[in-house]
Amino acid sequence: MDGPMHYLPFSIQFGTISRLFSIFVMLVAGMSLSGCIAAAVVAGASATGVMIAQERTFGTAFDDSTADMDIQMRLEKAGGKAMGNVNVDVHDGLVLLTGTVPRPEDRVTAARVAWDTNSISEVINELEVRDGSRFLRLPKDRWISTRVRSSFMVASQVRNINFGVETIDGTVYLFGIARSQSELDVAIARARRIGGVKQVVSHVRIKPAPPRQSLPQPVTVGQL
Repeated sequence: MDGPMHYLPFSIQFGTISRLFSIFVMLVAGMSLSGCIAAAVVAGASATGVMIAQERTFGTAFDDSTADMDIQMRLEKAGGKAMGNVNVDVHDGLVLLTGTVPRPEDRVTAARVAWDTNSISEVINELEVRDGSRFLRLPKDRWISTRVRSSFMVASQVRNINFGVETIDGTVYLFGIARSQSELDVAIARARRIGGVKQVVSHVRIKPAPPRQSLPQPVTVGQL
């Protein structure tokens, strides 16, 4: 006898189908325009539409749609119903998370899932933690995150835009991509020096070093 069937929530199913349709439309557009994407809005049977922006190449638009689907599916797997009110938008490698989650830990999980996705260069986490009508996130944690980000902005060794910062009950979580281990070390050290920080947890990835290019061999006059 076959096992029980498991269904994703309707919002996840509907969003996935819409995005699959979007990718199909972009593939057709890419073939018809020979790789030059013009601005267009494609409206489906539902209210969901897809805009192919001029500033994005076809490859970037395709990567964004793929990343969007990937993030939504992995959010469902990581948090189940807790991620049911999370909205995901991806544009040019930037992820915007909006909506609500029931616990502070779910907000951290959502950010980590978004960062750990191919082709993503930045995550903006605007999720709010709500239990019914009560706002749970402590103002002190918000202030700590703001001070950590400000500390990164004035540090010449740290590229602020590559780091995401979340604080829960005094614990600072770092996400993103560091150019080197030394840059990450500086970021962690600066975060630890902020008043009210109990500990720093890093989920930052180190960007792989580019392959070394061999130096050109000297050429003597006789070889010319």
